Amino acid sequence: MEHNVIIDGDITIVELAGNIDIASAASFDETISGLIDNGQTTMLLDFSRVEFIASMGLRMLLKTGQRIESEDGKLHICCINDTVSSVFGMVGLDTIIPVFETKELALEGLA
Repeated sequence: MEHNVIIDGDITIVELAGNIDIASAASFDETISGLIDNGQTTMLLDFSRVEFIASMGLRMLLKTGQRIESEDGKLHICCINDTVSSVFGMVGLDTIIPVFETKELALEGLA
């Protein structure tokens, strides 16, 4: 999994690419935890280039959401494909973390 971090004022955008699975979960956790440790608690995860998410990736998202919420922050996700959307729906993740069709809509919700 690849990622690109963009800090735009109070909002941190993390653009992800590839698969979020057991092989990439540690890197994902390290990146996100580091951002939260540095006070970046208003975050958008852009899934426009994420092809697949496994159970380990779902756990990392839940952990991230809980941690950001405990810091009085906000976490949004945008641009998920049909495969990822199906997985989110099966486990109910889309009812826990707000998911938006576009980056623009997600950013509006974070502002």
